[in-house]
Amino acid sequence: MSLHRSSGNHRLGLLLATITMVIWSFLPNLLKYLLLHIDPYNLTWYRFAIASVGFTLLLKYQGALPKLGELGRRGFVLLLIATLGLAANYICFL
Repeated sequence: MSLHRSSGNHRLGLLLATITMVIWSFLPNLLKYLLLHIDPYNLTWYRFAIASVGFTLLLKYQGALPKLGELGRRGFVLLLIATLGLAANYICFL
């Protein structure tokens, strides 16, 4: 049983990979510039806030926004651990 089937759209894949590479190449230089004007903790907070708002709006627009009530206690604990882990990762990276 094959788990992956090629769509034959390799040009789109190459374009998306190139866009990702270019955007990620700007990140270190942008962070270096921003750290001259703002401390790492606030920079991390702004990055998370903007990403959260943008992702929430995208999911809401697509009608795929999950209900938080369905998470349960274990889901909230995992969400908290993931959030704190990502924040620590970004702060340590800076």
